[in-house]
Amino acid sequence: IMLANQLEGDSTSLLATTCNNLGCYYKKVGKFHGALGYLRRALKLEVELQTDEVSLAGTHLNLCAVLSKLEKHDKAVQHALVALGMMNKKIASHEQGVS
Repeated sequence: IMLANQLEGDSTSLLATTCNNLGCYYKKVGKFHGALGYLRRALKLEVELQTDEVSLAGTHLNLCAVLSKLEKHDKAVQHALVALGMMNKKIASHEQGVS
C-alpha cells in the first residue's frame, strides 16, 4: 500500500508540474483563461502535495503574470505577495541554519 501511495504521489507531482508547464505555454500563446485554469489546478495539486516553498512561489508568480494580463491586478498582487512571503520565510530559515 505504501508503494501505491508513493506512486500516486509521484504521478500527482508530475501532473502538477505538467499543469504548471501548460499554464506557462498557454500564457505564452496568449490564451490567458486557459493558462489560468491550468495554473490554478497546479497550485491546488501542489498545496495538496505540500510542495516546497520555491515551487509554490513560482506557481503563485505564474498566476500573478496571467492575472495581470487579464487586468485582474488586485488578484495578481495577492499572488505576488504570497510568493514574496514564502521566499522571505525560506530565506530567513536558511539564514538561521547558516548562522
